[in-house]
Amino acid sequence: MTHPWNSWAQLRGAVGVLTACVIVAGAMWGATHYFRDVMAQAYQLNQARASAATRSYLSIDDQAHAIAEFYPALLNLEQRGIFGVEHRLSWVEALDGISKARALPELAWEIGAQTLYTPDWPLPSSPFKVFVSSMKLTLGLHHEGDLVWILAWLTDHAEGLYSVHDCTLTRVASRGELADPLGTQLRAVCALHWYTLAEQAPPGLKP
Repeated sequence: MTHPWNSWAQLRGAVGVLTACVIVAGAMWGATHYFRDVMAQAYQLNQARASAATRSYLSIDDQAHAIAEFYPALLNLEQRGIFGVEHRLSWVEALDGISKARALPELAWEIGAQTLYTPDWPLPSSPFKVFVSSMKLTLGLHHEGDLVWILAWLTDHAEGLYSVHDCTLTRVASRGELADPLGTQLRAVCALHWYTLAEQAPPGLKP
């Protein structure tokens, strides 16, 4: 009859191998889960980077389309003196051209400081601001048509956007008096507002 200790001696090697296999299998199972979690985190990180890169590319693409669409119009406004720095020299040159093109009895002007424009109604939110400069015109006219011609000349020759804020016409000679046909028949005093759109206030802006 075989002694029990002799049987355990025979099984001890097999039990040791089995135990080693269980330990190795457990280690491999743990390593598998660990690397699976690491790979999942790396995948999520790469997905987030790819999504961010895609959004950045789309944003750049949108900006490129916006520049291609709006830049020519913005450049046109800048050249016309509506966007950016106001073209005051152009205004003076246009007024000087009026005196040369039409023999007016009187032509004088005053240009005020540029200020931030505050309209009577709220403007939509925008990174750009509207600025305004006031111009006072004192004109000696032969007839009312001279005033219409002068404003049309400014529109065609001066660089900028303006509106006539108010204009007062007075007759120089009283009714029944003999007026000089070549002299001033009417005197006009007009206030013009010149508008400029800019992203920031120009240097030396009057508050």
